[in-house]
Amino acid sequence: LERISDGQTMGRMIDDEELKVLLACNYPDAEIRRMACLILLTGLRLKDVMNMKWEDIVDEGEIAHVKLASGRKAFISMEAIERLGPSGRGYVFIRRGRAQWSFHMKEWTRAAGISRCIGLDGLRRRLPTLEGYLSP
Repeated sequence: LERISDGQTMGRMIDDEELKVLLACNYPDAEIRRMACLILLTGLRLKDVMNMKWEDIVDEGEIAHVKLASGRKAFISMEAIERLGPSGRGYVFIRRGRAQWSFHMKEWTRAAGISRCIGLDGLRRRLPTLEGYLSP
């Protein structure tokens, strides 16, 4: 097998300028914006976010955790929970297939004037350098 370089593996990660432009773009689908913010703040995988239910979120005071379908739990900040809006019952996000979420992400990046393909999973790789991009 031929080894690929690190640069080839990170091609879909959003960069600083693209993130600023994307978050400033007023894309009309509020669900994709909510999902993107959760992924940005938690680093959770799209699969886990798509299947997240309100009943799986456990408030522990300063922090919360969510029970993932795999049986593991992921710790998430209260800021991430607050950005989801009022809690309810059932799934946190409307039920869409992976292709539909990808379509809306592609349309949002296009509306923001970003020419390259950036998937929702490309947002989760931004977690370590996110500070200062999401306004309250």
